[in-house]
Amino acid sequence: MSQELIKAERAALIQSVKALYIPLSLFIACVISAGGMYMVFYTEDKSPGYAFLGVAFTIIVSAFIALIRFQNNYRAKGVIGRAEASGEAEVQEETTMERTEEADAVTAGIPAGATGVVPGPIAGAASGAEIATESGKTPTAAR
Repeated sequence: MSQELIKAERAALIQSVKALYIPLSLFIACVISAGGMYMVFYTEDKSPGYAFLGVAFTIIVSAFIALIRFQNNYRAKGVIGRAEASGEAEVQEETTMERTEEADAVTAGIPAGATGVVPGPIAGAASGAEIATESGKTPTAAR
C-alpha cells in the first residue's frame, strides 16, 4: 500500500507540472509562432521563420498531448497521497466538530446557525413615532 501512495504522490506532482506546462507552453508557442510568421513574411531568408513555426507547432502539439493525458488515474480511483490525506483528515475533523456543535444546539432547542441572541432595539435609535412627531406630523400621517 505504501508503494501505491508514493505512486499517487508522484502522479499528483506530474499533474501539477502539467497544469503549469500547458498554459505556459501555449503562450511561448504563440510568441515563437509570431516571430516565425514575421520572419517568413518580412525577411528574404525564410528558412529560420519556418524553423520557428516548426518549433511552435511541436510545442503546441506537446501541450495538447499533456492536456489529453491530464487525468490523474490514482485520484480518479480515490487513492491520494500521504500529505493530501493528512490535510483531508484535518478538514474532516473540523466538519465533524461543526456537525457536533450543530447537533448540540438542536438538542438544546436552538435552531442551527442561530447564536441565541435575541435582537432588540438599538441604543439611541428613535422609533418611527418619535421621528414622525419631530417632523410635526402625527404618527398615523407619517405612514
